[in-house]
Amino acid sequence: MIEPGGRFLLAANQNSDSVAVFRIDERSGKLAAIGKPISVPTPVCLKLIPMFA
Repeated sequence: MIEPGGRFLLAANQNSDSVAVFRIDERSGKLAAIGKPISVPTPVCLKLIPMFA
């Protein structure tokens, strides 16, 4: 999932039970991992839920 601002990509890794966060380079589109993957049991879908309406 790419967040609405287009700066970050979150990848659900179903078989490794994790979600990884990457920064997207605005010019090249290359990804750079941010921190360590987050432990989540069998993630298959990521959905952004607005905090403020």
